[in-house]
Order: sequence, then structure tokens, then C-alpha cells
Amino acid sequence: MNKKQMKDEPKYTVDLKMSVPRRVAHFLDWAALHHPLRCWSAPEVWQICMQLPRLPRDSEFNRKAMAATAGRSRSILQELYGRTLVTQRGIGFRASVGSEDVHDNCMPDRIKRAKSALGQLTVTAVFVDAKELPAHKRASFEAVQQTIGRLHKGKFLEQLSASLLLSQKAGAPEEGS
Repeated sequence: MNKKQMKDEPKYTVDLKMSVPRRVAHFLDWAALHHPLRCWSAPEVWQICMQLPRLPRDSEFNRKAMAATAGRSRSILQELYGRTLVTQRGIGFRASVGSEDVHDNCMPDRIKRAKSALGQLTVTAVFVDAKELPAHKRASFEAVQQTIGRLHKGKFLEQLSASLLLSQKAGAPEEGS
């Protein structure tokens, strides 16, 4: 990058009055506008949002604190900026840049988690004997069982996953073209 390009490059300015999660969300929204699809490592985001003169070393950087901050930033991104957090393991994270981005990069993980949660809920429900519950709890438990049954019977999550995969394949360029 030459000096003119560097001079013309937009610079992010931090508002230190904001909470750290809000700063992260604000920065990621700005980055989605000026550097779409670029993933930022946690140390890079920390350096920018905390106005550090250089990237923090691993010994100076608390990854658990940054992970918690990123989690809180996700809800701020959704509520204030109409974006969600896109994470790429081992690379970093960024704010989403549109519907197709969310569809391709967020939905598969969410469906996978929903499948896992449904499996765990099903296993947990096996340990509840509805006859031993008081009437008011029995009714809610039976409603949960019916919902679990409908989801399994209709193969709802499998259909979601398959339709998502089909839509991604439909948009992909064909081999050899």
C-alpha cells in the first residue's frame, strides 16, 4: 500500500466513553462497512478498541475476557446495528454484511447447535416420569414431549439442514466452468 492509499484509508476512532462490548460492536460495524468480510483477530480488536500502541502479547492478553466481550458484543451488534457476529475458528471474527453472509456463515452452526440441543433435550426427557409430577408441571412437561415428538417425527432440523445445504450448492459455480 502506498502513502496516498494509506492517507485515503478511513481511520476508526474509538469512543472511550462506551463500554468495552459496545466499543467492539461499534468497531465491527464500522469494519463491516469499510473492510467487508475481513476477519479480525481478538488481539487486533483489543488493540483497536483499547487504543493500545501495539498488538498485545499473549502474556498481556486475556483471551477469556475477550471471548466474553465478543459474546456481549454479539447482542449489541444485533440490537443496535442489525448485524450478527460471524466467527471463523482460528482466524477471528467480524460483523455480518448481509443476508447471504448470515445464511452461509451463521445458519449452519446454529442448525448444528439446535440439533445437538434437541438431542440433549430428548435424552433428558427420558429421565422424567410424568406420573410423578404435580398436575401443573405434568401439563408443561407433556407439551415439551409433544414438541420434541413433532420435531423428531417431522425431521424438522434435518430438513432445515438439507435445504440450507441445497441452497448453498445451488448458488455455487459448477465444476469445470
